[in-house]
Order: sequence, then C-alpha cells, then structure tokens
Amino acid sequence: MVDAGVILLIIGWLGAILLGASWIPETLHTIRKRKSEVVPSFLVLYFFADLCLTIYAAWLKDLVFLTLNAFVLFNVVINMYYEFIVEKRRKKKH
Repeated sequence: MVDAGVILLIIGWLGAILLGASWIPETLHTIRKRKSEVVPSFLVLYFFADLCLTIYAAWLKDLVFLTLNAFVLFNVVINMYYEFIVEKRRKKKH
C-alpha cells in the first residue's frame, strides 16, 4: 500500500506544476506582443505577494512551494519588464 504522505506529495507537485504552468501562456503572449496585457497594479501586488511566499517557502524548506513560487515569480518579472521597461521606452519614442 502507498503511504499517504507520498500521495499528498504527488498531489502537491501536480498542483504546483499546473499552477505554475498557468502563467506560461500569458508570459509567451507578452513576449510575442512585446507588451503585457496584465493590469499593472495586479503585477505589482502579485510580485510582492509571491516574493514573500518564496522567501517563506525557502525558510520552511518546502521544495514544492519554493519551486512553484520561484517559477511564478520569474513569469511575473518577465511581464513586469514588458509592462514597465519596454512600454516606457516605446512611449518615449513616440
């Protein structure tokens, strides 16, 4: 019989993979368009919330949540780059 802890760990990793993957289409769309279509205030709030959760997961040494939050943070930073850096440069040119 499989240990309940192993089953819960598999469920945790599956959830982390699915939740992390949910950002991939948005990030690819942002890169292709060279513009984020995510509301800027959402990006900023999400960034700080996810940064806090990444630090907390590292402190707990929880690899599932550390991996999830670090991956999502990476995607949020890409979207923020296009929203705040690329878009600002584009507006300066016009």
